Amino acid sequence: RHRSPLFFDVFDHNLNTTHNLHKQKPITTMRFSSSSRIATAQSAALLLWAAIAIASTSSFVLQRNAATLMHRWSLSSSNERQVMTATTHRRSAPRSSSSSSMLRMMEEIECDVAIVGGGPAGCTCALYTSRADLNTVIIDKNPAIGALAITSHIANYPGVDRSMSGAELLEQMKSQAVQYGTRYERAQVFMIDVDEPTEENPYSKVVYTPDYTVKARSLVLATGAMGRSMPPFPGESEYLGQGVSYCATCDGAFYRDSEVLVYGATGEAIDEALFLTK
Repeated sequence: RHRSPLFFDVFDHNLNTTHNLHKQKPITTMRFSSSSRIATAQSAALLLWAAIAIASTSSFVLQRNAATLMHRWSLSSSNERQVMTATTHRRSAPRSSSSSSMLRMMEEIECDVAIVGGGPAGCTCALYTSRADLNTVIIDKNPAIGALAITSHIANYPGVDRSMSGAELLEQMKSQAVQYGTRYERAQVFMIDVDEPTEENPYSKVVYTPDYTVKARSLVLATGAMGRSMPPFPGESEYLGQGVSYCATCDGAFYRDSEVLVYGATGEAIDEALFLTK
């Protein structure tokens, strides 16, 4: 009857993780209960029972997520009776596990600057911070899907001729930052906590991934600008960077004296079309 913020946090977080990882294998049994009359999440005892039919690789992710949530809500092992567990290919009784032992599974990386995103903005930031002798970590989900990475030829960047692809230029940017001391990590960020720094805890920005947490003095979000609201049209993703472009100013010269189609429903589409006619 009484559900604390922690209840919904754990439920939404683990349920979303399970569905994202294994959409083809729905949850068969999941039962949650919280201690009666929870006053505050920080002082509450967490009762979380689960029997899930999912692949074994997700078991570790769910356990780490549970440990992260325990850490986030300042719940010690003395508060905890059962934490999220996952079974493989069958339903069984939940296994008791200590949050402290699961937290030890997650590596903690401390740094001066954490940068989420490994595109040109993130790599440029890392180059400057590393050259300034600041311990820097880049957390990048996938270097192959950014706006620069999918560009087939670069012709509008000083010092780069048309023979270089966006992926090659991005690799050079990353390598240069790494040469000056940047640590590059390939991981999916699923949660970020930002607090005011204190003398006891100067590393007040915490970035969570399924395998480790990054604790930083400063945090930079350089996650790019690839999204658009309109639904995709057939062939868009297959030919993105190879005939399909999101920037007339950047790529219009490639299609000089060719017939082009501008697809859009806003004033931005009109601006792009006018630019292409000049």
